[in-house]
Amino acid sequence: MDGSVSPQPRPTSSSPVRSRERPFTVGEVLRQVRDCLEDNFLPLLVRGEVADLRRPRGGNIYFSLRDARARLRVVAFASTLRRVPHTLENGADALVWGRISAYPPSGDVQLIAEHFEPAGLGARHQELERLRKRLAAEGLFAAERKRPLPWVPRSVGVVTSPTGSAIHDVRTTLARRFPGLRVVLSPSRVNGAECAPQLVRALRALDERGGVDVILVVRGGGSREDLAGFDDEAVVRAVAACRTPVVSGVGHEDDVTLIDLVADRRAPTPTGAAELAVPVREELLAELDRRGRRMRVAVNRRLEDAR
Repeated sequence: MDGSVSPQPRPTSSSPVRSRERPFTVGEVLRQVRDCLEDNFLPLLVRGEVADLRRPRGGNIYFSLRDARARLRVVAFASTLRRVPHTLENGADALVWGRISAYPPSGDVQLIAEHFEPAGLGARHQELERLRKRLAAEGLFAAERKRPLPWVPRSVGVVTSPTGSAIHDVRTTLARRFPGLRVVLSPSRVNGAECAPQLVRALRALDERGGVDVILVVRGGGSREDLAGFDDEAVVRAVAACRTPVVSGVGHEDDVTLIDLVADRRAPTPTGAAELAVPVREELLAELDRRGRRMRVAVNRRLEDAR
């Protein structure tokens, strides 16, 4: 049997329900409904409020899109989540692109998500691109204004959350590469509404106080919305105004924010920022020793030639 449901005559008094050739199973009916939906609906874009969001252990997420009159179940499989750079929260206004289907075990019509994003993201991207072009036209991202990093910093300033993984990664990396190096934390929120103003204050505090030779601005990975504070114009201008060289290490390798464009150096991660800022002490001492030996050889040769 191919699972398709063939039309059958409507029961009459001479053809009662119990005399039909064979009744359909519930599964057959719902599989046919599913196939009909998948065959006749093109992929579509649906906008609604996220509700009933669940993240079970299997890696998929399940939620509903709702408006004032209706509710549609949605599933986003783990394979989709790995390539979509956004996150969802209950109450968010979202755009979901996907295929209409049905789930026979529950009888629900559902949308199988292939992509999703906050409903205002398109406008946000346009606004961000306008800001990028305006700041670039002012020369804030120009290569010639970027300063070299100190060869061996005596102390390193760090702007990040005092409780996040980024400060742990930075401290661990700096301690491994150059034990005993002084590290000064200037704490800041790294997401949310207070992120941008706190980043500005933390940067200014380190730069104006002095005593650090390089500043790292770091945070771990997150959605584009989580990183929005690092695209803020005030933060970009605060980095540009710093007298101290600045290294950015925001998110993962694929995440590029405006602060990355204005910083003197950009690293793909917080650990990478620490590695850019500070040499390995043993390697540095070995290099100094090599240079010293070469210098002694050169001096001795000159002395021999002068005799």
